[in-house]
Amino acid sequence: MSKDYQKLWNDQLKKLSRKNMARFSQAPKINCKDPKTNFDLVVSLIYSGDEEDEKLREAFKKAKLNVEDPFHWWQLLHDLIMIHTDRDAGRSRLWTEEKKRKLERDCVSVGRRDPATDSIIEISKRLKDDLHYTQTSENLQFQISRFRLTDRIKRKIARHL
Repeated sequence: MSKDYQKLWNDQLKKLSRKNMARFSQAPKINCKDPKTNFDLVVSLIYSGDEEDEKLREAFKKAKLNVEDPFHWWQLLHDLIMIHTDRDAGRSRLWTEEKKRKLERDCVSVGRRDPATDSIIEISKRLKDDLHYTQTSENLQFQISRFRLTDRIKRKIARHL
């Protein structure tokens, strides 16, 4: 990657930071606290956008990602940031089926420990503290949700209580 590319990226980040957009939202006020509604607004804007938005839609299509899935947005943004910060976006960070099964087994195992719990928040903390997972407990919660493991974990814990 050229140094000019890195400079362009850093310049763009500086321009955005000067706008201080985190202090306010450009989204219209919606009388609903459902985050899904706000995400639906973003997807609608992308579909009804201009030529620049078409490039974003093309990126999702080329990567075989669904623009309507928030986890796919996370994946694309994560990889984009890794490339732009000159880190190895291609490193093996994929969750194989075996890694997902291990995560599920570990969740059930720590959930059964005394005092037993089926709280994914508590289970994630135990994974981090007891099993020394390298991810934060918040990231573990995200992964459990992303892989739709919550119900299966809770059922397996309940069977043994």
